[in-house]
Amino acid sequence: MKRKEELQRKLAYMKKYPWILNKDFTACNQHKLYPWQQEFLKTRERLAFVTAANQIGKSSAQILKVLNLSWRPELWPIYFGKKTPRLFIYLYPDKDTATDEFLTKWKPYMTTDPDDPQYGYKAEFDQKKIKRIVFTTGVTLTFKFYSQSASNLQANTADLVAMDEECPQAIWDELMVRTQSTRMAGSGLVSMVFTATLGQAYLFDTMERRGTPQEKFKNAFKNQISLYDCLTFADGSPNPNLTVKKIEEEIIPTYSSQNEIDKRVFGRFVKDSGLLFYFNEDLNTEPYDWEMVKDWMFFTGVDFGSGGQWGHSSAISLVAIDPSWSQVRLVKSYHSQKLRMTQGDLLETFKKRFRKYNATNYFDGAAVDFGQLADREAVPFLPAEKSHEIGVGLLNSLFKTGQLKIFTGHEAGDNQIIVQELMQVDSDTPKKNRVDDGADSLRYAIAAQAVRITPLKSISQVKKEKIKHPRMRFYMGLDKDDQEQTDLADSMEQLISEAVSMFEEYGL
Repeated sequence: MKRKEELQRKLAYMKKYPWILNKDFTACNQHKLYPWQQEFLKTRERLAFVTAANQIGKSSAQILKVLNLSWRPELWPIYFGKKTPRLFIYLYPDKDTATDEFLTKWKPYMTTDPDDPQYGYKAEFDQKKIKRIVFTTGVTLTFKFYSQSASNLQANTADLVAMDEECPQAIWDELMVRTQSTRMAGSGLVSMVFTATLGQAYLFDTMERRGTPQEKFKNAFKNQISLYDCLTFADGSPNPNLTVKKIEEEIIPTYSSQNEIDKRVFGRFVKDSGLLFYFNEDLNTEPYDWEMVKDWMFFTGVDFGSGGQWGHSSAISLVAIDPSWSQVRLVKSYHSQKLRMTQGDLLETFKKRFRKYNATNYFDGAAVDFGQLADREAVPFLPAEKSHEIGVGLLNSLFKTGQLKIFTGHEAGDNQIIVQELMQVDSDTPKKNRVDDGADSLRYAIAAQAVRITPLKSISQVKKEKIKHPRMRFYMGLDKDDQEQTDLADSMEQLISEAVSMFEEYGL
């Protein structure tokens, strides 16, 4: 009887306080946790990012962390140092999403007694939409939305900012300002959990460029979670609802493309629709190779940007085209990365880094001062072909056939920045808002050139397919390493007579 009463008390406690985490963070009072959830909950890094497959508990992990930090002052010294936290901000895409999430995900974790003297709370609504939660500990959790203007965040300095799904960069930049002062005091926790679908450059650099010079937030906690990371719980027990067989035989076959599988199953950073450029990183990049292009023709494109935090970057691209006008390489590039430049600064950068290539140079004719400055210093420039239809169309044709490749590596300068732009520019974004300055400089360098659009197959591959006669293939040099074919030419007289007749027969 005593054991039964003890169990009933325990179950009542678990029901009343479902958010409470145990000491080793392997479970909360409501359910077990996955190892990656445990890692996210325990990390003390000021910045934390988790990109994950759908419906595997990323939002739940973040909600649990926020609730435990809101209700449990004993955790504050661990995460906030000597500061007593007072304001947390939680961001959702919009008010409707926030309200639905509060009712379906927050409420099941929250205490069943809002008037509890230690763990009580008051949820406040505005026209039936969740606005804030005030906890008895003195912490206020305010809900904000990506649909709001970034300026709406300017009145707040937060101790914690948590984001559900991808945060637009303008909002992100404002949040970093809001938490900067508290970070200096050992506070200012910032976290984001999301399934990557928008293709934003700063998040791509954060999650997919780890270990490279382009990586952002190198000291942040980062984790990419797949369904395979949810096969066991943090206490070592198996997940009865998910197996390798179920993933591979039931879940993966439901998706129509590899991109969807990468995004929804493996938590990869993928954007596969609405893109302006038909760019494929595997097909359209290769390691820097100066020896390949040193005797080719060179062209540069220069795009002047307004610079500054909300402006456009300046960019220069050096392109090489082979003598047959069918192969194109972006050899190297420069990108100001929002650095404010004058047109004179851009010309000086061009002279130092690109003048030595003796290229044919193109610039944005709208940058009048740049053209005049270049004329005065005897640096020849031509106005670029600025038609988007022509330029983007040509780039996409060359990307599709694999004729245009971008060199990668340190010698290629800022080519990787252009790669990122090409992978993420949304066709629906208005031109003035696109982050495509490097891509514009590439477009200016190529748009006026008479590049031949040819199939992916080489000329020899085409001949191999069309010419089936074994002896003719030998005479054309298509099987010159085949010993059986070389045995056919056992005399010079036979070789000459058969070659003449067959060339006449094939009209060659």
